[in-house]
Amino acid sequence: MMIQNDLVSGGKSSENVALSKVEKYDPLTRQWVPILPMPSERSEVGVAVCNGKVYVVGGFNDDFSALVEFFDYTLNSWTEVASIPQSTSSVSAVFLGDNLYVCGGECKYGVTNAVHVFHRQENRWASGVSMLTKRYFAAVAVLDGCIYIMGGSDGTSSLSSVERFSPDVGEWEKVTAMQSQRSSCAAAVLNGKIYVCGGLRHRRNHRVASASRCYANPAYRFVFQEKSQECLYFGATQPSRPSKLFKCDGSRVEVCTNSGRDVAVGVRVGFYWSAFISDYDATPDFVVKLKKTLESPFFYNTEGPTLNYDDGGPELFNLLMRSSVTKLGCVWVTCSADFNFYGLMTFYCLTNQSPPGLKDPIYEVGTGVCSGCPQGTFCEAGSKLCARTLSAPPGERIFKGFKCRNSLIAEEWRRKMLNVHNDNRRKLAKGSQRGEGGAPLPTAKNMNQLIWDCSLEDVAYEQAVKCTESVTPPAGYGAVSSMIWTKAKPCNAWNKTVQAVKDIWRAGSTKQASHKKVAGNDDFSQMAYYKTSGIGCSYSWCTGRLSLVCVYNKDGAAASVKKLYTKGGAGDTCKSCEPNKNQKNCVDGLCDVSLPYVPSISTICPRAFSSFAVWLTDDLRTIALDMHNYYRRLLAMGWAKDKQITYAKTAAAMPELTYDCGIEELIMGGLIDCAGKPVATKRLQTYSFYVFKPYNAPVEEALQKVIERWWSPLAEKGIPDNKYHEGEELENYVNIASSQTRKVGCGISACYRKGWIEIQCGYGMDEYIDDGDDIYEAGKTCRNCAKLKPAMRCSRLGGLCVPWGRSLF
Repeated sequence: MMIQNDLVSGGKSSENVALSKVEKYDPLTRQWVPILPMPSERSEVGVAVCNGKVYVVGGFNDDFSALVEFFDYTLNSWTEVASIPQSTSSVSAVFLGDNLYVCGGECKYGVTNAVHVFHRQENRWASGVSMLTKRYFAAVAVLDGCIYIMGGSDGTSSLSSVERFSPDVGEWEKVTAMQSQRSSCAAAVLNGKIYVCGGLRHRRNHRVASASRCYANPAYRFVFQEKSQECLYFGATQPSRPSKLFKCDGSRVEVCTNSGRDVAVGVRVGFYWSAFISDYDATPDFVVKLKKTLESPFFYNTEGPTLNYDDGGPELFNLLMRSSVTKLGCVWVTCSADFNFYGLMTFYCLTNQSPPGLKDPIYEVGTGVCSGCPQGTFCEAGSKLCARTLSAPPGERIFKGFKCRNSLIAEEWRRKMLNVHNDNRRKLAKGSQRGEGGAPLPTAKNMNQLIWDCSLEDVAYEQAVKCTESVTPPAGYGAVSSMIWTKAKPCNAWNKTVQAVKDIWRAGSTKQASHKKVAGNDDFSQMAYYKTSGIGCSYSWCTGRLSLVCVYNKDGAAASVKKLYTKGGAGDTCKSCEPNKNQKNCVDGLCDVSLPYVPSISTICPRAFSSFAVWLTDDLRTIALDMHNYYRRLLAMGWAKDKQITYAKTAAAMPELTYDCGIEELIMGGLIDCAGKPVATKRLQTYSFYVFKPYNAPVEEALQKVIERWWSPLAEKGIPDNKYHEGEELENYVNIASSQTRKVGCGISACYRKGWIEIQCGYGMDEYIDDGDDIYEAGKTCRNCAKLKPAMRCSRLGGLCVPWGRSLF
């Protein structure tokens, strides 16, 4: 967009990473020059200009954003204004008069046709008249006092339709459609005409613009599947010279054209390549072919405790399955002499490890999944891979999404809280922090950079909702809290809480004369303690106040702490960073260290073995229990479908199940060996077992689908007589539905080496159910709850019998 004869632009990197960078282009000098970046990284933003100010609305960076900021070209500054009511990306933004219209976009509910109007002078938002069509990535322009929305996508395909809004009429109307469908296009007004340029014709990864095509040889035309590839032509007459340069995840692969086949001839130092060339195929699919390669492995298995490399097997499998590989980038290309026919496809995958030698281990075989995870990694709950923490390599940003569970807290808020803490610590590290009497505090030689920890955020939230002046963190952890007076809940929590942290730091720093801990200055000690590497904050609305709590993974105010950091002189910043007491892992004044993984402590099974925590969490336990009780309630109330009698008979006394940690322990003790068979001991009364595939499905999803499968015989076959018959495939259903069942405990083991997930649930029963017995007592729902031992009463939710003395819900 043009501002004072300069073209201002922001955007997204070729690696598909959101940026905060902004550049301007001067048509006179024909040069791009970087200017002040946005305060936060965002892509897919809406942009509009008014009176020399660039307004940036919404966007996306691992989550939808409601942030609105404007750049003042004259003052060279960014200013935040009122947030848009709905966090949205890919909006179409335009000024009509003094009001900013934000149309359509994508939010967590999908593509929208909503319109929000920002009254600039009043700094407030209002709802506008919704468009006729839901669309995002649409072009927008103002002509003759009306807003025109052109093209875009409805989420499934690009659009050619055009709508016009007149503020005088107060409604949208359809006008002549464009001649072609396109999304992600741009629009401009010139001499009373609207020009729509570029865009995507079909899916978002298929460009309309001809720049997506590159030519390496007159006989071969290369069409890229991804729009971010970078191509440089070097000539193709000599096979020894590269004809194409691909950029992939920061690594470069040079590809030569030689007799119609492509071979990788070199890569950047530190990266290694593997090539796979497909047969001629009219519809090549990189993902399908890569998946087939990885799912059909052939490798040499010796008698030792490792899987070893075999040069007779697929090289790609050996390279990508190697456990030491932590970075991967792939690029692929289709080639054909005829543009309308896609024939030969080649893809290259790069890793940061050299190819294994003959008989070298691909990965270590252990006694359990993740049992050999190296230091600095943890066993990720979903994938069961040795995942690194949120710390990034030196020089790289870590902000790629926090992925915490509390969806009521915005990613931008987490980012702001993390930034203000690290900015304060950075001042200490660089010797720019003023202390008592305005004197500078000593430089810190070993100040760690803080990393956001979602488990600490959960602890902070539990404290914040108590709405108390002081908080008590777990032993060995530190905490800072503040009760902030505020007018009402709708106020901006970001500014209030960030300012509170700044005020606490400022007040504490005036009490510090050196790097030593000062008695009574506990809040500053928590924020400034060099060993702390993890932080999690949260807030809760209280009556007239906002409760803010931050929890740290080290207790900086502990009696054993005498010094907040190791002091140094000029130039000593990061000089003693762990682990090697040097500056190798220094990032802008702070030591970049990994966040140690601490298994979450279960509140359902507090005594559960910590080694089981990589598989079983309280979330999984809750899913298992709630699904069992859901089906039992459905059955008891007469809403469970039976194939033969439409709906199963109601239950007169169906007790609510409780979770049994002892059953879980029995199952997990044998399930971790991934034997492919159920754990069967005399202490287990009855159980259900299933081997689930695919192995890489989310564990939560696998558990839900397996329990659904166990329940399914009722709807698929039907049990009209409500009788248990041995030998029929109803055992799993009976375990869930029997009124004799009182307890359930489950075990889960992700057996990735074998390609499946093992799931087993065990049941505690009052009495065994024999052949010919009723599965449950049929009758009016809850009629006989009082006859159970111990006596129970009907839950207010209906269906299940719950004990006296506990909540009815």
